[in-house]
Amino acid sequence: MKKCNIIVGVAFFLISSIIIYARLFLFDSDMNGAVNNISEKRISSLPVLAGICDIIGEGQITNIWQNDEGIIIAVDNYWCGDPGSDILFIKTKTNQIPIINTPIVFFLTSHYGYSYTYTQHYSYNYVLNENKRNTLRLRSEGPVFFYDDRSWLYSNDTNIVLFASNLVVAAKSNNTNMFYEVVRDGYHLNPVDSRIVEDSYFAFEQCKWFFTTNFIQQIWNDPLLTDGNIRDDINFNYYMMTGEYL
Repeated sequence: MKKCNIIVGVAFFLISSIIIYARLFLFDSDMNGAVNNISEKRISSLPVLAGICDIIGEGQITNIWQNDEGIIIAVDNYWCGDPGSDILFIKTKTNQIPIINTPIVFFLTSHYGYSYTYTQHYSYNYVLNENKRNTLRLRSEGPVFFYDDRSWLYSNDTNIVLFASNLVVAAKSNNTNMFYEVVRDGYHLNPVDSRIVEDSYFAFEQCKWFFTTNFIQQIWNDPLLTDGNIRDDINFNYYMMTGEYL
């Protein structure tokens, strides 16, 4: 009987893995008509940006400076990390910036070389852990976009701005319940190929990095957690953490 249970467990693990990676491949293909770099999307998802970026707010680009090497942002308000100025000078690739004088939400980091130093999966370690975020080194020359054109949103897209702002509140207050509810509800929004849905999926795909086993056991019985794909991801993460399935 024990041997049979082991075989069933291994089979379930392999089938779950195949389904997860197949779904990722199809999801990424559908988003843009071709297979893109899923790793870059995962590391620059809004749950990661909300957790790691230390200067987040609303404003607009007013000018390009230093021979097209950067931009000037006039800030309307900060969601977090007000550095004491309503004008920011950001070094970035100017071929990947928003339309000038158009309101945006921006995600900046002053953490030295963060997006180039840490692996995509390890990024999620920082999402709901302020102590770990505080250990990141600071860059002296000022903040940068966390991940190029994935680090800003047009403010006229009210659904994604609300989604992002709720994630920021949850992440900066280390509120696990709120964070979970935001991505749970975000996954069920329309259109199904939106960044909200995709980024919510990434959060569940990587939840072993920031949810505890006790919390996963708690949400497993959530009557609003009905999607089979998400439940498969949660169950798979729980198995990776404990060696057992829910």
